[in-house]
Amino acid sequence: MGGEIYNDSDSVITVTYSLVQGGWPGEGNINTDPLFVDAAAGNLRLKDGSPAIDAGNNAAVPAGVTTDLDGNPRFDYIVDMGAYEYQAGPGPRHFGKTSPLNDDVWQPLTLTLSWRASPFADTYTYCYDTTNDNACNATWIATTQTSAQISGLSQSTTYYWQVRAINNEGTREADGGVWWSFTTAPSRPGLFGKISPPRGVERMPLAPTLSWSASPGVGQYEYCYDTTNDNACAAWVSVGTNTSVTLSDLIPGATYYWQVRARNVGGITYADGNSTAYWSFRVNLVRWAGANANFLTDLARTQWSTFRLIFQYSSFCTGSVRTDVVQIDGPGTISNNQFGFSSSSFSFSGRFTSVITATGTYNMNNLGVPVVFPNRICIDYVTQSGTWNATRTLLRPGAFGKAQPSNGATNQNTALALQWNPSMDAAEYQYCLDTTANDACDTNWISRGANLGVDLSGLAQNTTYYWQVRASNAVGTTDADSGVWWSFTTRDTVAPTVLSSARLDASPTNAASVRFRVTFSEAVTGVDAADFSLSASGITGAAVTGVAGAGAVYTVTVGTGSGTGTLRLDVPAAASISDLAGNPLAGLPFTGGETYMLRPHCIYLPLVLRNTP
Repeated sequence: MGGEIYNDSDSVITVTYSLVQGGWPGEGNINTDPLFVDAAAGNLRLKDGSPAIDAGNNAAVPAGVTTDLDGNPRFDYIVDMGAYEYQAGPGPRHFGKTSPLNDDVWQPLTLTLSWRASPFADTYTYCYDTTNDNACNATWIATTQTSAQISGLSQSTTYYWQVRAINNEGTREADGGVWWSFTTAPSRPGLFGKISPPRGVERMPLAPTLSWSASPGVGQYEYCYDTTNDNACAAWVSVGTNTSVTLSDLIPGATYYWQVRARNVGGITYADGNSTAYWSFRVNLVRWAGANANFLTDLARTQWSTFRLIFQYSSFCTGSVRTDVVQIDGPGTISNNQFGFSSSSFSFSGRFTSVITATGTYNMNNLGVPVVFPNRICIDYVTQSGTWNATRTLLRPGAFGKAQPSNGATNQNTALALQWNPSMDAAEYQYCLDTTANDACDTNWISRGANLGVDLSGLAQNTTYYWQVRASNAVGTTDADSGVWWSFTTRDTVAPTVLSSARLDASPTNAASVRFRVTFSEAVTGVDAADFSLSASGITGAAVTGVAGAGAVYTVTVGTGSGTGTLRLDVPAAASISDLAGNPLAGLPFTGGETYMLRPHCIYLPLVLRNTP
């Protein structure tokens, strides 16, 4: 660059922590007037305020170099750029602030100011205020430490701060007099609470409305609900600044747990003062309805609650055909898909023919049916029998869970079965299996029809798989375990082998011990001296004296004994080495390692050179 740096070939030039006129890429480089004392006269010492002061790299100073060209100390905090270290004169030496960093934001309302020590300083004073004028508009506070805790700061406020080092010869401000700043975090939304539905309420509709009070300073509200009573939730949904939301497609008979939180740039505030303050409500049971009968039933409890039959008959009291209703209150048992009731005047029986239909018979034997007139009551006695049918609305498949292998199971076969529990109203089940832990299907959803499992084979060894099942029908889809994916890990069945046994020392050698590096195909365990043997020729007394290493590479030390010959390290068939999955070492015995030549005899012969004319 100009006359500063010249490259007469295609060499790569690396420049760091240098002041280069015109600039040059590299860490710590600067491009500005160095403020020499008198460059024209050859005085390249630095003036006060030079950008080269404390701008070098201490690690780049060669070992043993402690002074500059004038013989002055080379280190006065951070080494200066150039041949001469700036001489500060009397008073404390240069130093700098360290924390919080200049222009830091989102700082707490109580924090610690810190700075590096200034050589020769007796005390320090620090000042902070909210005026950006490089001056202290508050009070300089004295300390002998290199840090100070301050508190009572205001939210969303920028503060400016400086430190001075002081001794009896003078005062020096940190960072050459440059003030630093930091900004405190804004306030979070104010306290608020949930309103409806009340905590623990029963028999809520399938589309309830959640509501809560307003939070001061809110930016948006987020709500979350699920069927797991663990005071936690993952799927938070924003409703902007609305203070209510209507849910839909809930599971009949299920208990839901819900929470709301208010958010702004300053943070999050949870309803009722705590992130774990979840409320619960329970949804109504399944309701059946049909042309001739309806009844309320909770299949999870295998009981029916109420049976109502709408029937027609020829009335003696009115002389016409009347429509009336007979109602029988339960609870009654549902067993083996059968249910019913019997009395002297009325009985019925029934069974489910699908997830949404039921049918059966009824019988009336002189059943008294009152007919009310303005001035009298007449009783019709009805005797008849017939069939009844009931149909209910198809709902989204009910909550269900995966069964096996259990979540997090390990050491699984590469051929196994995935199984899950049934989901009420499900018409089809689909499963997904992949190897990515992201709670999403990165392969394909595969249908299993109405089956509650699938047999898998050909899985990779020593691999973690993630799987999920979903139940679907014409109304919608329900994920197993409220959307939580499960995992299992297959076992490793590949046996480790010895890849090599290599010399680590020179050969030939007269050394009393030599080393071999033994490399396996994978990480192994149980490696000790008993797992090795020696093949020796002309050598006696050789023995394995030490084994060190881990994973797949070990160093074996062997005492060379006495005699002249060769020595090789082997792994015998009786070795007890195995991989981390317990698979024993295969391919034994291993005898293919390198060989040392020990204490060879050397014969020196004279060499005669004859110069033939």
